[in-house]
Amino acid sequence: MSIEKCWAIAGLLVPLTAGCLQVQAHTTYDVKQSTAKVNVRLEHVITVDPNRMPEIITPVPTSVSSVLPQSTPIPTNGSAPAVSYCKPYIAGSVSWNRNGILALGITAGQGKSGCPTSGAIQIFSVSFVTEPRLRRTLHTANNPVKSIDFSHSGQLAAVEGDQEVRIYDDQSFAHLETLSNSTKPIQTLVYSHDGTLLAFGGGVIQGSTVKGEVMVYRVKDPITHLYTLDDKSNGASVLAFNKDSTQLAIAGITTRASVYNTTSSDLLQSVFFPAEIRGIDYSDDDDQLVIVGANEFVRVFSMKAGSGSRYTLDYLLPVGDGVTRVAYNRGGTEFAVGVFDGTVRIFDTNDLSASPQILPYVSRAKVLDLAFSPDGTKLAVSWNDGKVSIYRVSKKATVENDANYLTPASLPLAMLFAAFLGGVLLPR
Repeated sequence: MSIEKCWAIAGLLVPLTAGCLQVQAHTTYDVKQSTAKVNVRLEHVITVDPNRMPEIITPVPTSVSSVLPQSTPIPTNGSAPAVSYCKPYIAGSVSWNRNGILALGITAGQGKSGCPTSGAIQIFSVSFVTEPRLRRTLHTANNPVKSIDFSHSGQLAAVEGDQEVRIYDDQSFAHLETLSNSTKPIQTLVYSHDGTLLAFGGGVIQGSTVKGEVMVYRVKDPITHLYTLDDKSNGASVLAFNKDSTQLAIAGITTRASVYNTTSSDLLQSVFFPAEIRGIDYSDDDDQLVIVGANEFVRVFSMKAGSGSRYTLDYLLPVGDGVTRVAYNRGGTEFAVGVFDGTVRIFDTNDLSASPQILPYVSRAKVLDLAFSPDGTKLAVSWNDGKVSIYRVSKKATVENDANYLTPASLPLAMLFAAFLGGVLLPR
């Protein structure tokens, strides 16, 4: 066989081999990285366990720095629970403060005899130098923790039970106050970005009617109830303030999102979605509003010049399955969505026509919640298998692969195989 024929055969086999490797990987997950502008790498995995004891017991300070009045704070410095929690343990809500502290809102138990439903909040310090360290556990007795959020100052609020919101100090995590005057089961809460407002609410379905309400408080000394939004046609399971805290978006249960003026409480706009809404967020410049839900498209609404401060549908981004949550990073350059198929997808807001980064999860568990840290360097993702993944986010041109990812074969493998073929086919 001539040298020319040998190289011709090798030239056909090498691309074919590389193509087969690529097809095999893309059959597992459609991973696309060519347009990525950030590097996202899995750094830590936390196994949720409310029975785990804190590694660091921080003494409760003699004074606390919260803006709320201090009557008799109840120390909650990580003592062991009176009764052990029973499985499963699920972190349905995650939130970061400015100091790299991550809070997990946990629901435990099965709600039946011998294994009652209960809940807890666990506070972790997270860095990329050491493993996440459990600093304290806040025990909530028989109340599952449905939603948590840190304020700008670091104060923590949590939905505990059906009609209670408990507020904790930003340093000692002592219990400061309980808000419980809602008439509907509370599902979710959120602080405004400047930390001056707190909104929480929920809803119920009664026959063919949805009854929902959202209560808005001013977080001052003392905390003050401002107004209640009685949204009769919508139930609040997700809430989002825009970045300058002038708007509050309410969605969930039904197929409509309502946008309110936070000063006047007037309804500004109703935005329709073809399925139950499960996530909503604003970009940092408030020019975009992303809505996701039990539908295979991510809908991006934009506020354009001459629109009269109204959002109009600008992009339909297919993901192939329903979406559970959405969150923008700091600066609004990317937003992440959690998909029913067990992936997290990160979209570049400067080029929404480009393919997103896809972060597959080995067990294909459903995403329950996700959140970027305030500095944008970390992404926490909670899954319904009882794990919380911590990703490092950095600005680079390529994505570093990790053993927990399922990604296309590397180029060096193809090069090595090409060298092997060359050695076999070349005449001796």
